[in-house]
Amino acid sequence: MDNIQMGLFIAERRRQRGMTQRDLAACLNVTDKAVSKWERGQSSPDIALLQPLAALLEVTVDDLLSGDTAQEPARPLAPPPERRHWRQVAAVLFSLALLIGEIVCLICDLAMNAGITWSVFPVSSIIFAWLVLVPLIRCGRRGIAPALTMLTLLIGPFLLILAVNTVWQVFSVGIWLAAVGAAYLWGVYWVCQTLADRRRLAAAVVLALAAVAHLLIRAILAWTLDLPFLGAGDLVLLLQLAVSAGALFLLDRLRRQRGL
Repeated sequence: MDNIQMGLFIAERRRQRGMTQRDLAACLNVTDKAVSKWERGQSSPDIALLQPLAALLEVTVDDLLSGDTAQEPARPLAPPPERRHWRQVAAVLFSLALLIGEIVCLICDLAMNAGITWSVFPVSSIIFAWLVLVPLIRCGRRGIAPALTMLTLLIGPFLLILAVNTVWQVFSVGIWLAAVGAAYLWGVYWVCQTLADRRRLAAAVVLALAAVAHLLIRAILAWTLDLPFLGAGDLVLLLQLAVSAGALFLLDRLRRQRGL
């Protein structure tokens, strides 16, 4: 089995089917970087993926392993399989559920108070959740970056709305905590994209980032609310994160040294 020949064959059939590397990866539940490595001949698909991959490319497993298009008769091209229909349905149902929730809150508020008072909180929260979560529901993995973008852009205005109707500390403290949280989520996203083929190392880095985020959050709370910086529970948590991250890092090093 020639990895380079197989990779060229996979790339050719994928393009003929009108699929991107991400489309193919989503169908096989792998990363697009894994597909890219296959097509460059740097690795080959796992044996368990050969049959579903061959079915997606409309070839036999033997064709896939040989990477030989010369013996393959012309096949009619068909459109890529429908994969996103259920996501669109889920997004519509999710939107309808949130819309019903908003209407119920507004009606109850108007009936009890003859105006809009407490319903500001659930309505703004529902709108915020809809804007952040719908990209994830509709696009799956490809919706992570848009969802994080919406979260980053909207968290400030959302906290401001809450602060105007409650106390200013909701914004003055919350905006710093939200900045740390958003930075952590972006960091996790970047790590998972960059280290997609080294999951143990990615998990170790994510745990290390969690420890840093926890320290920053405790520092913000100590600065803004005059709370103790670290307690016994914080130290135990940080120790657990450090030990877990170190263990995963060592496992990754051992795996690479053994070439597994």
